[in-house]
Amino acid sequence: MSVTKPSYLTYCNSYLKVCVDGLCTGSVCSKIDYVPQNKVTWVECFVQSAGDTVADKERQCLLGCKVNNTDTCYSSDGDLKLGPFLLLLQEIKNATLSENVKLSAGSPCNNYKGYCDTFQRCQDVIEKMDTSAESISDTQCWNLKHWWIVLLLAKGLV
Repeated sequence: MSVTKPSYLTYCNSYLKVCVDGLCTGSVCSKIDYVPQNKVTWVECFVQSAGDTVADKERQCLLGCKVNNTDTCYSSDGDLKLGPFLLLLQEIKNATLSENVKLSAGSPCNNYKGYCDTFQRCQDVIEKMDTSAESISDTQCWNLKHWWIVLLLAKGLV
């Protein structure tokens, strides 16, 4: 018989999540200051970085937590660390023996404009596709002019 561990108190997914009702779905930030009678007071946030260097992209894949309904996001590498957040970081760092707490590959970053790759760097994704009438018309004209290429591509897919 399996025993459900306490919600918001048990780490899972290499110390990047916590169990909620027996599932590994909660943000590790919700463990900060959690008391069963209270609501979650800390939530995960996106660590911002102004530049486009490798260091900036790596910083965007660090764990960030903030007090719910506030704007200040505390990063696992930043100098500004609130007491309860610092305690969480120390606990995770001691267990994982890592210098900074990094998000796992596939995690969203940069306000959902990218994802963390296997090197823990934020990779931007295409934000918008050009769906204007002019663009669609150009594509249709190209397809008609080069019908034989379209046919070969379709045949290759089958």
